[in-house]
Amino acid sequence: MLDPKIFLTIGILFCLRFLPAQPLLQLPEDSISGVWVGSLYQQEGGIADEFYFLLEINQQGLYAEGISRVGLEDIQAAITFVATRELAGHWAFTEREITSSRAPDNLEWCYKQYHLKLKYASDGSMILTGPWWGRSKSGACIPGTIILKKSKTRA
Repeated sequence: MLDPKIFLTIGILFCLRFLPAQPLLQLPEDSISGVWVGSLYQQEGGIADEFYFLLEINQQGLYAEGISRVGLEDIQAAITFVATRELAGHWAFTEREITSSRAPDNLEWCYKQYHLKLKYASDGSMILTGPWWGRSKSGACIPGTIILKKSKTRA
């Protein structure tokens, strides 16, 4: 006859085997879909310390895609990206293709990667923040940080 403790342990292990590794549903408040507005900061040596930065994100579960928009006065670009959710609220973004650009002939756009963490400000607003780095045709770009706040939907 099987010891009841062993039978219970086997039953629990069998049930755990079929539980999903990730939650089946994502809470709406944790969705990063929407428009995020803020700044892209570049370390010393870049063409500017701060750029306007905007992400239009369409999230589907643990995957997202969209358009990043970066600008400084008359210099602007729109670049497609893909992103995947990682542990502890981090998202890994990779820019793919420039869809529009306005820049001097001697400027090369940087295709960026960024790891942004979803946080909540004291007023309850959602913030994405973290480091970025990238490459242009000439080589590595001077990296920096990104700070974005989710735009509120308006009537």
